[in-house]
Amino acid sequence: MSTARLSVLRTAVAQRPGPWTTQKVRRLYAAQGIPAPFRGTARRDLDQVAREGLLTRDDSDPNRRVFRRPKGAAR
Repeated sequence: MSTARLSVLRTAVAQRPGPWTTQKVRRLYAAQGIPAPFRGTARRDLDQVAREGLLTRDDSDPNRRVFRRPKGAAR
């Protein structure tokens, strides 16, 4: 895992509310000029940030993998 890539994701999660999906992460990386074209890369990065406690996985829709900031998380 790229430390720089994860740092960009952590910062974005802290600054931008709302759901986080693999597609949103891929768009973020593209906008930042970070080469991460595969969905699996975004998925692994989201899982890592969730393990760190910055996001939680929302399994309410079985057809979509969504992560959200935990309730009461600092902005």
